[in-house]
Amino acid sequence: MVWMSKRIGRILEFAKDFLAPRRCPLCGEIIWSKKPCFWCSSCWENLPWLKPPFCSKCGDPFYIFPVENRSEELSLCGECLTTSPPYDMIRSACVYDGIVAKLITGLKYGKRLYDVPSLGELLGEAIFRWLREETIDLIVPIPMHIDKLKERGFNQSVLLAKDLAKRVGIPWNRSVLVKIRNTPPQVRLHKTARKKNLKGAFAVHELWSSRLSGTTVLLVDDVITTGSTILECAKILKKAGASKVIGLSVARTRT
Repeated sequence: MVWMSKRIGRILEFAKDFLAPRRCPLCGEIIWSKKPCFWCSSCWENLPWLKPPFCSKCGDPFYIFPVENRSEELSLCGECLTTSPPYDMIRSACVYDGIVAKLITGLKYGKRLYDVPSLGELLGEAIFRWLREETIDLIVPIPMHIDKLKERGFNQSVLLAKDLAKRVGIPWNRSVLVKIRNTPPQVRLHKTARKKNLKGAFAVHELWSSRLSGTTVLLVDDVITTGSTILECAKILKKAGASKVIGLSVARTRT
């Protein structure tokens, strides 16, 4: 009966693609490919991809006086050279601009949950471009405080992490990190205030306190601005025994 269930599954998938075909979120072109892709090839190539040169640790782009063939020291921004953040690196798929910004905003504030696969595909591409040499043990979404979760109804980072985990075949868990303090929105705060705002806001769940030793954890978020959230989460993950913490986001804002 296994062959029958597979055949029924293929028939249902065909019917779904025929009745409600995937469309490129930018130009609206129908995607007929059998592969689970959500962008047409033309729009894909013209997305605002985040490209080098950028800081090899925090991933912040070098917009001024980019230097080719940087030495290892020059590959770090001034802040990473002087502060040595607890995370090992941060990478992002795109610049927070154009259709990418629109999709993220629509997901968070317009509850456009059907755009998660389009954004998840960008995360998958970022892993292929920047992290293919890394052995990642666990994907963990940035948590949301329970009060905020009740207000919004979902955590976009959880949805993105789940989609990404399915794409790349890496385990994920939404319960590793917990936000124990409901903090004011980061959006209007400058960098120093952002760090202060998040200090002590996260914790590793007690069920995971002894299970992270020696692991490489991939932290997933929708947007990174200053990296303050990744920094605070990485700090407690390292304290719990994680050997490596990498931040990954769909987009990075221009700071």
